[in-house]
Amino acid sequence: MAPGPVLLGGWSLGGMVALELTARKLLPVDRLLLFATTPRFTAAADWSHGLPEIQVRALRRNLERRFETTLADFFALAFAAGEVSADRLRAIRAFAVRPGGVPDRAAAAACLDLLAGQDQRDLLPAIHCPALVVHGQADRVTPVAAGRALAAALPHGNLLELPETGHAPFWTQLPTVVRAVAEFCAWDR
Repeated sequence: MAPGPVLLGGWSLGGMVALELTARKLLPVDRLLLFATTPRFTAAADWSHGLPEIQVRALRRNLERRFETTLADFFALAFAAGEVSADRLRAIRAFAVRPGGVPDRAAAAACLDLLAGQDQRDLLPAIHCPALVVHGQADRVTPVAAGRALAAALPHGNLLELPETGHAPFWTQLPTVVRAVAEFCAWDR
C-alpha cells in the first residue's frame, strides 16, 4: 500500500479512472481532486449532463474519416472562446502534442467507445474521502452541469466553478487552481 496521506487526482478521463480507483478502494485515497470530470460522458434519459449520443457517434465516425483533423477539433474544444490567445494555444499544443505523439487511431477509437459506455454514478456513494471538483463554466467537453451533479453526488464533494473557463482550467487559470489545490490539500484540517 502507498504511504499516506494520498491525494489522487485526475483530469477528464483521468478523473473517471480516479473515481474508479477510489470507489473500489484500490488505493488508500485521503483526498480526491477531479478536473473537468463527469461520471457519465454521454447523455441518457436520466442524465442530461453529457454529450448527446449522436454527437459522440459523429465524433467516432470522424475519427475514422479525418483522424488528425478530428483530434485537432477536439483539442480546440478544451478551451472556451477567447480563453487563450493564439500564441498561448500554440504553446499548449506544442507541450501536449509532441512530434510523433499523436495517439494511435485504434486506441483513440477504443477510448471514445469506453467513454461512450461508461456510467459511474452508482460508484459515487462509496467515495467517502473529501473530493474537490474543479470545473470550468464554459467547458464544451463535459458541461459544468456534470461537475455540479458529480460534486453533489459525492458524500464529501465540493465544487469550484471557474467562470469563462473551458475543459483545461489548470492551463488557463493556474494561480486560481494552485490556490484551490493548496487549500484542499491542507492535511491538518
